[in-house]
Amino acid sequence: MGPFPLIFVLVLAITSATSQARQSSTPVTNPFLGPADFQLSQFAATHPNGDSLRTTDGAGNPLPSNTASLAISNRGPLLFDNVLANKLASFHRERIPERIVHAKGHGAFGHFVVTHDVSRFTKAKVFNRVGKITPVLVRFSGTVRESGGAETLPDPRGFAIRLYTEDGNLDFPGLQIDAFTLRDPMLFPDLIRSMKRNPETHLIDQTQFHDFLSLRPEVLHNYVKFFADSVRAGSSRGMNGSAVNVYECVNAQGQVTYCKFVWHTWQSIPPLTDFDTVSLAGVEPDFYTKELYNSIAQGNFPKWTFGLQVMTYDQAESLSFNPFDVTKVWRLDQFPFIPIGVFVLDKNPTDYFTQIEQAAFCPTFVPGIRTSPDRILQARAFAYKDAQRYRLGPNFELIEVNRPLSRADGYERDGSMRISAKDNGDGGPVYFPNSFKGPRIDRDMGTEGPHPINGIMARIDSRDEDNFSQPREYLEKDVGTEEKVRIATRIATVLASVSVPEVRLRVLTNCIAPLGTEFYQLVAGALQTISAGGPPNYNLPINPPAYSNLLLEQ
Repeated sequence: MGPFPLIFVLVLAITSATSQARQSSTPVTNPFLGPADFQLSQFAATHPNGDSLRTTDGAGNPLPSNTASLAISNRGPLLFDNVLANKLASFHRERIPERIVHAKGHGAFGHFVVTHDVSRFTKAKVFNRVGKITPVLVRFSGTVRESGGAETLPDPRGFAIRLYTEDGNLDFPGLQIDAFTLRDPMLFPDLIRSMKRNPETHLIDQTQFHDFLSLRPEVLHNYVKFFADSVRAGSSRGMNGSAVNVYECVNAQGQVTYCKFVWHTWQSIPPLTDFDTVSLAGVEPDFYTKELYNSIAQGNFPKWTFGLQVMTYDQAESLSFNPFDVTKVWRLDQFPFIPIGVFVLDKNPTDYFTQIEQAAFCPTFVPGIRTSPDRILQARAFAYKDAQRYRLGPNFELIEVNRPLSRADGYERDGSMRISAKDNGDGGPVYFPNSFKGPRIDRDMGTEGPHPINGIMARIDSRDEDNFSQPREYLEKDVGTEEKVRIATRIATVLASVSVPEVRLRVLTNCIAPLGTEFYQLVAGALQTISAGGPPNYNLPINPPAYSNLLLEQ
């Protein structure tokens, strides 16, 4: 049943219940409300003496009033009122810069339990004993939508995980789609700008994004998967995730393998229909946030199996494609999933701003897991932390949700947000090396073995490094006939919004045609139907005209 029938049923139920209540004078409980709707009532019940506390300003000084400004008589002007001034000044500073990408998000806390021994691949302590439990934080997000945007509208979704390990935070800023959009980080700002709003109209502009896509077809793998059913998830609890990047795992013997971290949901939740994604955006724009909160509050704790794929140096050398090109995936039939453990989300945030909005996920590394030749990972390791320094402040890792459970001892000093001597070195040496008992270097991080590399330094444009074989294989092997038609029709629907015919044809030529005649005909035929004013066809095969005819018609 789609959301509109559900809303109709809801209205009927409430109307009927209200009518009965008027007749019987019996209080009515709305059966459609969940724990998220009763948060304030729950707070009052668990804080019975809250109204006995005095209202103060930030300095702890009691306020004389929080409802009336200081003025001359009933109709006279305001006098200078420090209470009013402080209240307004605080209000003006309540907002912090929004994330440029992944602005709207929701999340929860939980724990990770090791279920399998992976010591042959990594010496990371967080995975070193079956049964070991580590606190975890997860944040789900859209990529393009602003903080006030509707969650159910299709969006390449973020799925970030933090493990609070004994060697510091281990963050995987993951995604729902396992293929990244680019292989060279130089293009990342351009890609995001093309997906954001037009600088003059302030509207999402399909022409500017598809212009970029048609000129940089390495985006295609991610683009095709974006239109799959799974991206229209029925719940955050039903999403799979991937760290996307390639890491190096090092075991206790110093042996190195390349690895990708992935996680699979335990929940079998059907995806939303295209109708539902749009209708829910209007009636329940925070659908995923509310659904996750209510599920956890009701004791329905979601679970994921967390694991990795591994590749040896020899396999990497003989691979048909660049293993560090994250626009491509390591297919499971060639590089099987190896389980490590299970993470469970069982605790909702008690304050969204400090625990989710200020959570700063950045690629991090611990002994046994380090960076690789993956260019996107190397760029993300800088860019993500730099973005958080701008958004939250230079010492954002001192914010409680970002603090590691282990000690953080280093030689960074001063700057805003350093509010205690303990967090500012506590009088210790401010330089390294020193002979005055300052923090040492953990040799375990610096002696994990060399990485063999050779080549000539140059700027090499990677635009045409086999952009089509993997998305073509995905459509041929991983997608059923009916879903393939839905993917093609969704692509045609957005292409119909491209205002410049040359851009639309360039997408068809540079991106769709190389995916095979069958898929090209599905897209071109659906586009012709939509352009002629007919309804999109989601269920039936389409017999489109030849490409040359479509070209002439445009």
